[in-house]
Amino acid sequence: MFQNFKIFFFILHRKEQKKIFVLFSFVLFFVLLEIIGISLIYPVISSLIQAQNEYLNFISNIFENFSHTETLYLTVLLLIFAYFLKNLYLRCSD
Repeated sequence: MFQNFKIFFFILHRKEQKKIFVLFSFVLFFVLLEIIGISLIYPVISSLIQAQNEYLNFISNIFENFSHTETLYLTVLLLIFAYFLKNLYLRCSD
């Protein structure tokens, strides 16, 4: 399998190899943002439904000075920020 990649990169010029590397890096960044966005949906919804849950407790242990309400605000802001970055990236990549 890696032999095919070597042949593929051997055919390309140096400039094209750099472009493919940059494109691959952006795709990995987009996948990371997508994973963060999807993984934050369930904790936010469960935090809105239940006052005490394992997600808020986990985040509260990380940020010891925050109350549960502030921790909920933090998770909602992280969710909004992740989707904002993802949409900004998609808009700029057109």
